[in-house]
Amino acid sequence: MLVTAAQLEFVREKVAEGAEPWASAFDEMAASDLASLDREANPREIVECGSNSQPNNGCTDEREDALAAYTQALLWNLTGEEAHAQKAIEILDAWSGTLKDHTNSNAPLQAGWSGASFARAGELMKHTYGGWPADRVERFAAMLRDEHLPQVLVDRRPNHNGNWELIMLDAAVGISVFLDDRESFNTAVDIWKRRVPAYFYLESDGALPVPPPDGNKDTPESMIGYWHGQETFVDGVSQETCRNFGYVGWGFAATAHVAETARHQGIDLYGEVRERVTKALEFHAGYELGEPVPDWLCGGTKQRSMGPTLEVAYNYYHGLHGMDLPKTGEWLETSGIRPTHANYFLAWETLTHAGNPIGQRWAPDLGPAPPETTLLLDPTSNQVVEPGGSVEVTATFTVDDNSTVAVSDVLVAAELPEGWTVEGDPIRQERLEVGETATTTWTVTAPSDAPDGRLTMPVHASYRAADPNHGRETHERDRLALLVVTKPNLATAKPATQSSIGFGGVPERAVDADTNGNWSGGSVTHTTFEDQPWWQVDLGAVHEIGEIAIWNRTDCCSERLSDYHVLVSDEPFTSGSLTDVLNQPAVWSSHQTTQAGSPTRLVDLNRTGRYVRVQLTGNNALSLAEVQVFAPSS
Repeated sequence: MLVTAAQLEFVREKVAEGAEPWASAFDEMAASDLASLDREANPREIVECGSNSQPNNGCTDEREDALAAYTQALLWNLTGEEAHAQKAIEILDAWSGTLKDHTNSNAPLQAGWSGASFARAGELMKHTYGGWPADRVERFAAMLRDEHLPQVLVDRRPNHNGNWELIMLDAAVGISVFLDDRESFNTAVDIWKRRVPAYFYLESDGALPVPPPDGNKDTPESMIGYWHGQETFVDGVSQETCRNFGYVGWGFAATAHVAETARHQGIDLYGEVRERVTKALEFHAGYELGEPVPDWLCGGTKQRSMGPTLEVAYNYYHGLHGMDLPKTGEWLETSGIRPTHANYFLAWETLTHAGNPIGQRWAPDLGPAPPETTLLLDPTSNQVVEPGGSVEVTATFTVDDNSTVAVSDVLVAAELPEGWTVEGDPIRQERLEVGETATTTWTVTAPSDAPDGRLTMPVHASYRAADPNHGRETHERDRLALLVVTKPNLATAKPATQSSIGFGGVPERAVDADTNGNWSGGSVTHTTFEDQPWWQVDLGAVHEIGEIAIWNRTDCCSERLSDYHVLVSDEPFTSGSLTDVLNQPAVWSSHQTTQAGSPTRLVDLNRTGRYVRVQLTGNNALSLAEVQVFAPSS
């Protein structure tokens, strides 16, 4: 996500050497309250945050606990001390088992601040620590999906100051990576591509800045007001320059966080905004260093102090790509801002990113540039496979359009644990020209005795520059596909019925092996609004049942599935009346009185059944994303 295993390995080595600035940055992190193993989480069901976090009912608690979870996750990865891993998970579990909603006017920004840090912590722990129970991982995912993602991606604020939406997009992109939600990721990236040009100005934009995407700033007067009275526009000025440099700093940080996260997914967003962001960095750093503010800028006065916000962008543009950013570098070195601390959605970025060379492809003093390439997997994670079952994974290797040289001797191959098999050829290419792509699809099969859980499938690419003038060393790229082994779902594709059909939400959608709870995804059922609506599935035969998972709708209306019964019977249900069915002989029932999650799991049923029904107790519409029925674990 924001930081990779390779980047953390570099940091680990530098800290062990006592090298600066990493050693001091690590010491500051380790000494912070966020790093304490005695820290207790303070979760809230409802986090209420008004303007300027007033009222502040859980706002600070959530932000600081999210930062603490990320801090503990970093410490686990850098020290190997398991107590930090357990503390990180303790905090994540506390919030995922409690949080129900964010409310009041600052709710979307609060969800952005906390969601960004929660997602980073969760991603680190999911991939580096095997002691996080699968059901708690899923509960945490449900919290991000149901309580944070809608606030930051659906409940947009295009007419607010731009740091709001950039922070919200920072969280949206991170959460989407954790959830492996490609649709949400793409949506967030699309908004980012339009929001960044509306935040940092270039003279090529015209006489006025780019309006905020999907906003209502459609006149010169409204745009000048939106830019806090600024009427003269030059390269690098920001929408919030005349408001406060601190907010501009947040805009820089959130912009870079999205680009850095996308970079680790093989997508170059930095390049799309290179001129815009680097000119803005130098513009603001100059005034931070004491350059006099001209009369045409903000009336000749300006409140400075961008805070600990530039490390990620500076490391990419200057550290990895050798761009000359003298004012930004001087300000970072002389302002006393290093080592950066943790606050709101920023945490320890001197430690993780300052001078971190991982991902460096070329700088001017390194000679001719090596090839620019991208390795992508589809899907990248959470590909579900049953014991003895198979899934397909597609690998795509591309020589990027901006590469200055073709490649040769390309090999892309997958590695699997013992007992797993893969059908399909690796990618082998003697030569690929700039802009060309090679693709292969593997069928990956799990052994019949594969245990439940997650495992990673490393995919490794190696290649060389086709022109020896660009060097003859072998270059490498690696990606990981995350596979999830689970027992067979007895309900998939079985006959399903419901009490009525509303808005085309047919009952088969709840057994289509797609847990997407967004109505627009075409996988959510819907009855009409009626008394005690029900949905049921016929498993085709009587089976031993150990667990049922109910997946709720997520884009809206989740509260409708809040007071309902899950019913199981060997014989057909004889009535649409809930009372009659509850009195039917040999019917098992579980009354759920809280809002269903994604999923809500009913475990240890240890009974037989052929028919499974979900039925509301009151008058409403019933919607389900998926109903899964599993046999008992062996």
